[in-house]
Formats: sequence, structure tokens, C-alpha cells
Amino acid sequence: MTNLRTDVTREQLLELARKIGSGGALPSARTLREQLGISNATLGAALEELAARGQIIRKPGSGIYVSPTLDQRRLALAVNPEFFAQAGVSPFWGQLLLETRRRAEARGEALFLHFAERSIRESEPLLPPGLTEEVSKGRLVGVLAIGLTHPQARWIEAQGVPVVAFAGAARYLVQLAMEELVQSGVAALARSGCQRLALLAPTETPQTSVIFRAACTAHALTGQVLASTEAPSHAGRGWELARQARTTPCDGVLSLDDTLTQGFLMHLHHTNTLSKITVATHANAGSPTLLGWEDKLIRLEFDPAAIVSGLFSCLDALIAGTVLPDTQLIGDAGFPPIYSEPIHALTLSPKLILPQENQP
Repeated sequence: MTNLRTDVTREQLLELARKIGSGGALPSARTLREQLGISNATLGAALEELAARGQIIRKPGSGIYVSPTLDQRRLALAVNPEFFAQAGVSPFWGQLLLETRRRAEARGEALFLHFAERSIRESEPLLPPGLTEEVSKGRLVGVLAIGLTHPQARWIEAQGVPVVAFAGAARYLVQLAMEELVQSGVAALARSGCQRLALLAPTETPQTSVIFRAACTAHALTGQVLASTEAPSHAGRGWELARQARTTPCDGVLSLDDTLTQGFLMHLHHTNTLSKITVATHANAGSPTLLGWEDKLIRLEFDPAAIVSGLFSCLDALIAGTVLPDTQLIGDAGFPPIYSEPIHALTLSPKLILPQENQP
């Protein structure tokens, strides 16, 4: 009953604050208690909640004021810290983080960053206390997620807070069209005259291997998959894969990771074999990873700004209760069977950029 009374008082104070307007002063605590017929404890709890949401400002010895950001939407950006702290991590993730914060600021929204580590037990929805409190108390209108697990995303969704994820799990995803990347890359290498292709991948996955080999067959090419997990960084793995490629003849290479490509190119340069192999690679717009190599590569480029735009447009649709724009329904895609309905995905295609000398 006490919580219900606090909730009612909070909404009454919020309505009063909107009538007073941004920067205006609310009546004194004594006056508020008398007008609303509530106890000091109930008023204090309601004011504390509004202050935590950034909707009022309490100035000891001065009074209570309406916040300039009274109706500012509050969003959370929940990210797996492994995406930002691993050895040799791609600068793409930093770009994505900065672009998300820039976009929220341009939209006049409050964005709160939370690092959500994976639990040792995958079934446990381990989340940082700050995010758990924000979600539980209804302070957030939505969550943007990078690298969250299914239990983490599912717990947030179960509290009635919409979640849109990238490179992780949720009922609503923004994802890169990796199948299209593989098919476009193989086709571009075939047009360049390559006959024997190798696919570079941080780790080999059956689905990607099947797509790659099918694309090679469609263009009457031979194809093999090279994968390595020995080196601690993707660039180091690229170096190791270049050594493998030297013992397995190929005249064309498709890389699924720009940092992997960086290490691969460094080895080719070191061994003076760069001119013998045509390289098509995943790339990220604005990333310095492949700086200086652009005129030697076929790039299949994704723009972090487009990814962030997709995240926000999907979240806006969920908050408004409307149908998500340009989405497809997919199965569980190998995920644990947590959701009873198909997953919605907004899939972004890569932009094909040919080396300068090959452009018309």
C-alpha cells in the first residue's frame, strides 16, 4: 500500500511540475504535504524517485525545482565489455558507441551507459545493479543492447522495457547481411579473374562455410575455409592465416573481419606476396583499420551510423507500439528456445567499393 501511495504521489507531483514548467519552483515540502494529504515519508520517497529520474532538482536550503529535462526520454545503452576490452579489438566498437551517444544527444534524449558482463552460468541474467534498478523502477523507455545474452535481454523485456540488440540476443535485432557479404565478395573476386578462393574467418562456422562454398560453386570457383583461434588478437590471427594461405594456393581471399584483414595484409607485405592475391574484405566506414590499403582491396563496407540509425528507428517503433520498419521474421537462428514467437530482424546490406583502378 505504501508503494502504491508513493506512485500516486509521484504522478501528482509530475503533473504539477509540468504545469509549473521547466526551471520553475515547486511549493515547499510542507505545502505539498498539506495539499496532497500525505506523510513526510511518502513525499520524500516520491521526490527521491523524481530526482533519480532527473525530473526535479532538490537544492538544500533553496527549494525544489522543475528540471530543464523534465520530459527527456531516458534510454540505456547496455554493452558487453568484452567487445571493447579484448586484445586487438576493432575500433568499430568505439565508433558504434560514440555514434550512439551522438545520436541520442542530437535527439535530446538522456543515454546511460551500462557494462553488462556475461555470467559464468549462461542461464543467469547477470546485469549491473544500476541497470537493474533503472529497469525495475520504470525509469527507462527503452534499451539499446550490444552483445547481451538471451537471459539478460529476456529479463529486461519481461519488465516491459523494449530492447533492440546488435551483435547479441533479443527479440528485436539489427544485424549485418553476412550472407550477402559472402555472395557479393565471391562474385567480385570472380569478376576480378580469381579461380581459387580462400575464406578468412576468426572461427569457422558451418553456416558461413556452406554459403561460401555454394557461392564458389555458382561461379565455377574452388573454395576453402581458413580459420584460426591461436593468436590472442584478430590481427594476429590474420597473420597466421596468411601463413596458411601460402601453403594452400589461392589467388583470391574473402575476409569476414577488417582487423583479421589487417594482419593478413601485413604478412603479405612482409613476404612481398601482396601482388599475387586479390583481397575482398568486410570493412567499416570511417575505421582506420585498413588505412593505406584501400586502393588494393575490394571492400564490402558497413556504416556504423546506419547501424545506429537502425537501432534507434526500431526502438522508436517499439516504444510507439507500431510495426517495426523494414524487418523480417526469422527463426531462433540457433538461439536457445526462449522465445515463443519468431525474432524480428532489421538486416543491413554492405556497400561494395572496388579498388580505385577497377572503378569505372
